[in-house]
Amino acid sequence: MDKFEQKSSRDRSGQIGGFNYHFHGAGCRLEKDGIVCEFYFMPTNEYPIKFCSWKMSEFILTNKAYGIGKLEESELHEVLHRLVEDGTLVKLVLGDVIWEIYQI
Repeated sequence: MDKFEQKSSRDRSGQIGGFNYHFHGAGCRLEKDGIVCEFYFMPTNEYPIKFCSWKMSEFILTNKAYGIGKLEESELHEVLHRLVEDGTLVKLVLGDVIWEIYQI
């Protein structure tokens, strides 16, 4: 078990290596220097890290390195779907339902 997993199993919020973290249900929020990274940690299959387009949008908009002030949801969906098509991302499938949840 790595340092983050050890600490996060004891505390639901805290700081490790300059990152503030907060677990909320299956979700986790990491924040450093105003950049927000939200994801779901759900080790229910071989892809434990999962996120929706809103979580990706939050990361992009808070990361000043990208210099993006506004992001159209349709553009983000298009890019995410291309990443699914090329195998970089995998959509979550539960039963017969394909969710708009992306997995890494």
